[in-house]
Amino acid sequence: MATENTPTPGPWRVQPHDTAEVELFFFDVRAGEELILVVEGEADARLISAAPELLQACEEAAQVLESVKNGTYKTFGRVDTIVLLRAAIAKARGE
Repeated sequence: MATENTPTPGPWRVQPHDTAEVELFFFDVRAGEELILVVEGEADARLISAAPELLQACEEAAQVLESVKNGTYKTFGRVDTIVLLRAAIAKARGE
């Protein structure tokens, strides 16, 4: 569950909203069984559901760029930032 300063932990997923009248247009964004929000449009729901992965990838990329700028970048033991970024982008696009 989210707090004022911390988002609900991911992964989040998209599923069709379960109300028959609006099932074609609305989608649930969920973390486990917890409903995060109901969104109109599947593309928007996918983008929102990718938020935890996008945040993680951006934080990792910022660390890498800062360490490159400072001359302290080391590849050993680091998560592959490009893989994180590509995976988060693919999830947001529904690929």
